[in-house]
Amino acid sequence: MLRKLFLSSFAFTLSFSVWANDAFFEGASALDKRDIQSAITLFKQAASEGHDIAPYTLGVLYEKGEGVKQDFYQAKIWYSKAVDKGHRGARARLPIIESKIAALEEGN
Repeated sequence: MLRKLFLSSFAFTLSFSVWANDAFFEGASALDKRDIQSAITLFKQAASEGHDIAPYTLGVLYEKGEGVKQDFYQAKIWYSKAVDKGHRGARARLPIIESKIAALEEGN
């Protein structure tokens, strides 16, 4: 599922990106090779350079615990950054992750 989600985002980026972001594409390549730590580092760099799909992808990785410890708080941070850049998928995931955080906090 994650791979399918990522590949569709990746294909969209290849088709419609106004500018190529080397860190994002290197991160995508690292993710494809299952080198999650390198991918995260590169996606963080791409996010700091203004890429909108990079923070969304980081949000997905943290939400799902894909290659990293599952962390809804980190997912919320990254989804929020993607929303700030206009990413619609992140806008849809943000309320879901917020409800997961609320459920965790109610359980404590």
